[in-house]
Amino acid sequence: MSVTSPRTPAEIWTRARNIALSPTKEWGVISEEQATRRSIWVPYVLVLTALGPLAVVIGYAVAGFRTVEGPVWLLPISILVGWALTLLQLYLLAFVIEEAAQKFGGRPDRVQALKVAAYSSTLGYIGHAVGVIPYVGVIFMLVCSVASLYSLFVGNYRLMKIPQAQRVIATVCILGAAFFLTVLVFYVPMVLIGVIINILT
Repeated sequence: MSVTSPRTPAEIWTRARNIALSPTKEWGVISEEQATRRSIWVPYVLVLTALGPLAVVIGYAVAGFRTVEGPVWLLPISILVGWALTLLQLYLLAFVIEEAAQKFGGRPDRVQALKVAAYSSTLGYIGHAVGVIPYVGVIFMLVCSVASLYSLFVGNYRLMKIPQAQRVIATVCILGAAFFLTVLVFYVPMVLIGVIINILT
């Protein structure tokens, strides 16, 4: 059993695979890991959140898939801004998870909350990377998103020690906050950027 957060490509792949195939068991492993906020962010979060932007670049270079309208030079700017907003969204989600644990009788812990936010989002990040592929990618992304919801539920009560009677309502509140954060922190800025690009071009 690992005593630290995944660091090598093989360890990151193993974590992602286990979260997908045996989430309950893997969350037991995660709960015992000696981690810091830095060890979770680097390299795990940075690598996983970079998959989507990397897939956009590869999709454009190889197959001509365009996810950003406008001149080609705007593509890297849009990708970097989107990546930064994703990291901000994850940071705020960890804060929400910690606050929810305190409100619903769990154990507020910033590191454990970041574990829940980061590792439960793993399949979602992978899904978004594959999602740049038309049709099949969208279906895969939806499946990964549903799996991420279950992973969040399991991780939340295993790591944040939410009492059984409060687990469902705590998870629902976190999901509601996560949806709000996605709209406010990610989609609204990206739409505004798109409007500005259209005006300037």
